[in-house]
Amino acid sequence: MNKYDHIDAVYKRKVDYHKGYFSLDRSPFLELEKEGFDVNENLLLKELIHQELISFIELTIKDLPVKEKERILKKYVQCKTLESIAIEENCSMPAVYYSIKIILEKIKEVLIKNGYDIND
Repeated sequence: MNKYDHIDAVYKRKVDYHKGYFSLDRSPFLELEKEGFDVNENLLLKELIHQELISFIELTIKDLPVKEKERILKKYVQCKTLESIAIEENCSMPAVYYSIKIILEKIKEVLIKNGYDIND
């Protein structure tokens, strides 16, 4: 029995020792789990902040004019290219590009004004 207990203990030490090296292939939080931190609490907080930011961006997009709202939704929700948007709207690609660029700057200004860190 002692032999099998010893084999199990060696295996457990080996897994604990090398757990950090396997984290790139598996969960990115294995190092934290190994140290005893509560990962779920941190993930829930980040998810809550992320959901709040997404809902705020959605509200900001709803306040845009109709043409700008359509263009930003076509580009980022429907994943259309600038060329396909330009063909649908019968305008040039640079017009669509600059329009989307201005829309993103407006959203950025609103986020900064409301205290969000745009670098995250």
